[in-house]
Amino acid sequence: RLAAGIGDSRSFGTPAGPGASGLGRRDPPQVLYGGFRVPRQPLQLAMLFPSFDFLVFIIPVLLVFWAASGRPVVRVLFLLGASYFFYMAGPRFDPPGTPWYYAGLLLFSTVLDFACGHAMHRHAASARSSDPAVADPAKRARNAALGLSLVGNLGLLAYFKYTDFFFSIATDFSEAFGLPFAAPVMHTLLPVGISFYTFQSLSYSIDVWRERLDPE
Repeated sequence: RLAAGIGDSRSFGTPAGPGASGLGRRDPPQVLYGGFRVPRQPLQLAMLFPSFDFLVFIIPVLLVFWAASGRPVVRVLFLLGASYFFYMAGPRFDPPGTPWYYAGLLLFSTVLDFACGHAMHRHAASARSSDPAVADPAKRARNAALGLSLVGNLGLLAYFKYTDFFFSIATDFSEAFGLPFAAPVMHTLLPVGISFYTFQSLSYSIDVWRERLDPE
């Protein structure tokens, strides 16, 4: 399940002593990950800025970027692919961190704001028309595209960052008023950098809507 993840970082299933497993040895501690109990792994770091892995990654990227100086489309597509690879090769934590397939959320924001930005730009000239019959529908279309970008991006951020918080508040209120309500615990795993890239993406959409920026 995409939203399932780490409920907490406590160990599960650790026996009380060496003989607790019945075989004279200690079973490996486990953590809750993706709805399953998995063995706790030692901390592994990958693709951090002050690491040799990042050096091996960034040098070829820069060389290809410079070599493609006369091909802007190739440059953009290559940097996009390298950026997604870097995002998916982030640090591995104990308990496990963000799964690589959470890059799909970043892809969703990218495609959403790309489409909304072009939709707003397409109606920009008509929205400046002095004829209300032309300007009003264009303004509504631009506002709808901006609203779609806001709802899509902020909806993802709110779900992954605040779902458990709001469920906890709802449970506290129900207990205070004696209502028989128990909110589910989602164990939502927060994607790496979701706040950063959400607001970066939104700033792009808002700048296009204000006509301070042409869509890419």
